[in-house]
Parts: sequence; structure tokens; C-alpha cells
Amino acid sequence: MQGEIREAQALLRAKLEERKKLEAEIALLEAELEGAALLLANTPSLRRRGRRGRRLRVLAPFREGSAVGLAVAILRDAREPLRIVDIIERLRDAGHSVTKATLAANISRALKQHRIFEQVGKGTFGLKEWGVDTATLG
Repeated sequence: MQGEIREAQALLRAKLEERKKLEAEIALLEAELEGAALLLANTPSLRRRGRRGRRLRVLAPFREGSAVGLAVAILRDAREPLRIVDIIERLRDAGHSVTKATLAANISRALKQHRIFEQVGKGTFGLKEWGVDTATLG
């Protein structure tokens, strides 16, 4: 009887050890999968289709010299969300002429396309790359 108990205990220990190894392997695979999902989320697919089977338009990245590109550069330099008026003021200080209507329309379009900006308050914008929590701001 004692031999059977010891044998069962040894088998249980072996199974528990095997379970620990498998759980560690699962954790590694989940981390790898999460990393791959992040990479795929930032890569537009050329084969994505809309509701009716039509190909969806692939968004081109913004141009560096465009109003959006200049606003991104200003926000990256500031390292904090800014109001449109402040962005325009800094653009004018840098020698660029951008109207408020043009910049607001371009930022609004980029917001609707879920591209680079994130609205953190009324007329205040930050960059998505910062991971700004809109619930806690403005």
C-alpha cells in the first residue's frame, strides 16, 4: 500500500512539473502573439474588403511638409497635447503659413481616419503614439 502511495505522489509531482512547463510555454506564446497582433494592427492590408466586398482604400501616410506633417512635428517637439491655436502660433513662429480652417479640417480628417491624432479636449489634440488617455484629460 505504501509503495502505491509513493508511486502516485511521484506521478503527481511529475504532472505538476509538466503543467508548470506548459504554463510557461503558453505565457511565452501569448506574448509572442500579442506582439504580432500589434505589428499587424499598424500594417494596412491591401486585401481588406468593405461590407459589400469592395476593396477598402489604403490610407497613405501624411507628407512631412503638409499641414498635418507640420502639426505632428510641432506636437512631437512640445511633447504634450496642444490647442489648434497654439499649434498655428508655433507654426507661424517657425515661418509656415497655415490657416486655422485648413489645419482644423486636416486634423479632423486624420482623426476620423484613426490615423495619428487623438482628441484630448475641445480643440486640443495629442498624438496616438503617446497613448494619451482621453478619459483623464480635458
